[in-house]
Amino acid sequence: MSQARSAEPLSSLMNIGPRSEALLRAVGINSAQKLREVGAVEAYLRVLGAGYPPHLMLLYAFYGAIHHINCLHLPQEDKDRLKAAVTPAGAAKVRTRTRPRKPAVT
Repeated sequence: MSQARSAEPLSSLMNIGPRSEALLRAVGINSAQKLREVGAVEAYLRVLGAGYPPHLMLLYAFYGAIHHINCLHLPQEDKDRLKAAVTPAGAAKVRTRTRPRKPAVT
């Protein structure tokens, strides 16, 4: 592994902004290479284990970062596989909506 690749910052990856980077650093994932080594599912489980509320978009962002795919464009079969991979960790409780539902107009 080259020195440049191992020093690649998390922020250089697609889908990884300042907040995601801070979450990853908090669980010991300090570089893009480390995220690739750990994998999206393990990184997500570590972040959940550190007390971050579950949200599948974070899992999709980690996966997309590793595979150079915009997390908003992940194929449904990838999303389903990722969700199934975290089911034992409580995926049934994972939020899939990012905004609260609007009340019905009567």
